[in-house]
Amino acid sequence: MSDFEDINKTVYENLEQILQKLDDRLDLKLFAIVINDENQKWIEKIRVKNVLSDEPGKETEVIQEELNSPEEVFKQLSPYLKKPDGDLKQFILELENHNFNTHMLNSNLTDLDASENEATIESNNDLPFRPLSRESAVFYFSFFNLEVDKNKYTIKYILSIEYLDVEARTNFLERPNLSFLRMLLDYYFSDFYRFTADGYLFVNDDQVIEIKYKENSTQFLQRMARLFFGKIQDFIVSEVNLLDLATTEIDLSETLRNQYYINNLFEKIDGISTRTYEGESPFGCMLLLKTSMLDDSKLIKYLIRFQNHLPLNLEDSRRIRKLLELTNNERDLYLIADDRAIYGVGEIDWSQLKDNLVFKIEFKGLSRYDLLLVTTEEKQYTDARVVAEEESKIFKMTMNLEIISHNLTSISFQHPGIGASGFNAELFKRTMKTQFKEVTPSLTDEAIEKLRLVIQKATEQQSGSMVVITDRETAETELIKLGKQSTPILTTEINPAFIKYLTSIDGAIYFDTSGACHAIGVILDGLAQPHLGDSSRGARFHSAYHYLEKLKGTTGCVIAIISEDGMVNLIPEQVNEKIVRQLVREMISHIRDNDKLSDETIKNDEIFKDYERRLEEAARETDIDHHHFFKIAIAFFEKKHYKDAASYYKKGLDKYGHFNLEYDRKFGQILILNALNTMDSERELEYYKETLEQLNKVINNTVESARNLHDYNRRALALQGIAAFTSSKKQKTDLLRDAISDITISIGLKKTKKNILYHNRGSIYLDLKNEQEAVNDFIASELESSEELTISYIEKLIMKTPSIYLHALSSYVEKKNSKKDSKALEDLLRKYGAKLSTESLEVAAALEQYGMDDQVQNNENEEI
Repeated sequence: MSDFEDINKTVYENLEQILQKLDDRLDLKLFAIVINDENQKWIEKIRVKNVLSDEPGKETEVIQEELNSPEEVFKQLSPYLKKPDGDLKQFILELENHNFNTHMLNSNLTDLDASENEATIESNNDLPFRPLSRESAVFYFSFFNLEVDKNKYTIKYILSIEYLDVEARTNFLERPNLSFLRMLLDYYFSDFYRFTADGYLFVNDDQVIEIKYKENSTQFLQRMARLFFGKIQDFIVSEVNLLDLATTEIDLSETLRNQYYINNLFEKIDGISTRTYEGESPFGCMLLLKTSMLDDSKLIKYLIRFQNHLPLNLEDSRRIRKLLELTNNERDLYLIADDRAIYGVGEIDWSQLKDNLVFKIEFKGLSRYDLLLVTTEEKQYTDARVVAEEESKIFKMTMNLEIISHNLTSISFQHPGIGASGFNAELFKRTMKTQFKEVTPSLTDEAIEKLRLVIQKATEQQSGSMVVITDRETAETELIKLGKQSTPILTTEINPAFIKYLTSIDGAIYFDTSGACHAIGVILDGLAQPHLGDSSRGARFHSAYHYLEKLKGTTGCVIAIISEDGMVNLIPEQVNEKIVRQLVREMISHIRDNDKLSDETIKNDEIFKDYERRLEEAARETDIDHHHFFKIAIAFFEKKHYKDAASYYKKGLDKYGHFNLEYDRKFGQILILNALNTMDSERELEYYKETLEQLNKVINNTVESARNLHDYNRRALALQGIAAFTSSKKQKTDLLRDAISDITISIGLKKTKKNILYHNRGSIYLDLKNEQEAVNDFIASELESSEELTISYIEKLIMKTPSIYLHALSSYVEKKNSKKDSKALEDLLRKYGAKLSTESLEVAAALEQYGMDDQVQNNENEEI
């Protein structure tokens, strides 16, 4: 590709690795647009992405795909993105002046009724319906200035990051100054790589861009965690409020960055998190406030305030760890602190908070803690009424404030993360509605919230557990089967406060979709499948997956797997690129390991049918990249199973959505091989017609200089195939002449080793009953590469009439030379000529003329 390929690859690989360590559900789409600064000409439009690798021992590889237009950039970015008004190219050139995320589609289709969903599906035949969700994606823009051979360029990068946790996405869009992801991206493009003094990306003598601090992805994330806490500390010290942070503009000046490095809030909090008390890991909570708020008696009600207002410095981690035992997050009892010290234990009157910044640290165990922003939000007024007092009337109402904790980042052993450890309310609600969309009675939001609270409370039980949810009928049926490996109870609703006690015994707790509990201590059974399992996970994980597999296809089921540290894995998992990639990898392995692949074996292969079902389910939940379908197609192609190769390659092309010479040419190759090798005589003509249509598309959409010999050769074979099924003599002749024309162009384009092309043209001439031209081409083919099949064709032709033999003899003598000859052909012509010469003086004379009559003389001597 171009000089920019290595830069794009490096930028993508490093960023994807960083994002995967931040949250392994994230999927990165990266688009690079290279612009010549002098004339503002677009040099390249590239999609950089990770695809499955064909290289042994290598799972994935980064490829770069040329895009045709600015419209294609927007199309591939996301199905949720509206195309801006006006000149799209100019919009992209001026991206730094736009807030890219304002062009998101804000429609949320998850709440549409069934009829509206059906209408949406009918109006979009190209793509499977996928509900738009507020948990979908965020977009980001940045650029590098670059100098290559004294020419100056700008590489503009447009990013789409999908499967972002709803909280992290809200922070990114609405509170960018408090978004860890936004800070990470800003620093990645401004402070991860080395730049020259005048701001250009530094490229060394090996044409490689260098990492500024020689750090790997883990070290960069740890640096970002320290800087993020330093930024929070700066907000506290500077006494800014929420309104001050409302702007989307972010100051990345050197002065501020230096201050973030100097601040050491991260080390202080991390020091507390590493302390145990009487052998117990740290759990508890702390509020970080502006120093000026600490004496506000309306805001803070101290339960304990240290004598003489002498605080405990945050560096005193041992004593502060001890005081954490006094806190209670559920009862809103916190350690009260600023960025330097602890001042006591107290509670907050949240009605007095207003726009003040308050941060909360929740300690979750050894070296684990969350940093949260706490805000309040007015809810709908209640108790609204008119009250008469003396001679006046007063409208009275109660104002409710919801206290909201926004997770900014979660730290685990100094490693930052975003998201909710695989579980959050939005994801749970969507999973429940997907799994139980046809359940009777209908699933209600109230029941979903009740079950969400059950799972949330189960995380407080510190030895791990599972919560299983099915519809009522399935729950009753299953627990009859599981009666001896569970403790069935009278179906009842459980107070969430007791959940952590009921999950303290081995086994799962079993609920139906109404929120009623059917059993505790359930030991799940299930089906083991080749695609299920992870040797790094424990028995709880595997039993949950096996049980889900047993119910799959018959009824909905959701299982929350809760680990000892409170982390939650929700299954079925949200389908993302990582899951699709693993599924496709398994499909390809199964195809390659199947030595007896045929239409019949595929049709009856239950394992492959299961893979196809899972891929179809995934396609309903997420956009599957076209390269995945291509990779499956190529696996079939390598096994010479062209029918399924064509089917999957077409799915990929349909997904890609427009002409691409490389992709469409490959599809043409697969189609012609399918037509030539099919055993399905009823569909053979259909296959040839499909091939012709595809090859016409390739040739007609390609400039003449870019067409190659294969395009014309394959079209010629398709025309010949259609001609074989044509009853009209004129139509057949026209088709075959067009085929001759195509293959002649193909021969002209090939410089050497034209034997196959000559052979193909010879067979077309045979269909045209032009035997002399057929002989010419078969001889030309044989002289380049001797083949038994070619000799057999020539032999059949020369045995028809002496005139064809004489033409063949003349053609052979004319075409052969010191570099091109065939002993098999010469022997055939001599031997058959000797036989003909006894009856034909013309043949005898020709043999003598060409010096090939020695065999004839030998035969005469033998007779004497």
